[in-house]
Amino acid sequence: MENNNTLAENILGIAGTVLVSIALFPQVYKVFKTKSVNDLSMKWLIIECLSSILWIAYGILKNDLLIILTNAVISFSHILLTVARYMYRKTG
Repeated sequence: MENNNTLAENILGIAGTVLVSIALFPQVYKVFKTKSVNDLSMKWLIIECLSSILWIAYGILKNDLLIILTNAVISFSHILLTVARYMYRKTG
C-alpha cells in the first residue's frame, strides 16, 4: 500500500508543481501584450521575489531539484514582471 501512496504523492506533487510554475504566465503575457502595469503591485512583486529566492535556497539545502526548478521558473516570471513594471510604468 505504501507504493500507491508514494505514486499518488508524486502525481499530486508534480501536478501542483506544474500549475504553480505556469500560474504567472497569463499575467506576464497580459502585461507585455497590453503594456499596462497600472494594477501590478510592486509590494506584491517584491514579496513574491523574496519568497522564490528563499524557496530556491531551501531547495538547495535540501538538495531538491524539483523545488529549485519550480522556483527558478517562478523567479523568471517575477523578473519579467519587474522589467515590464519599469518599461511600461506611467511617469508623471
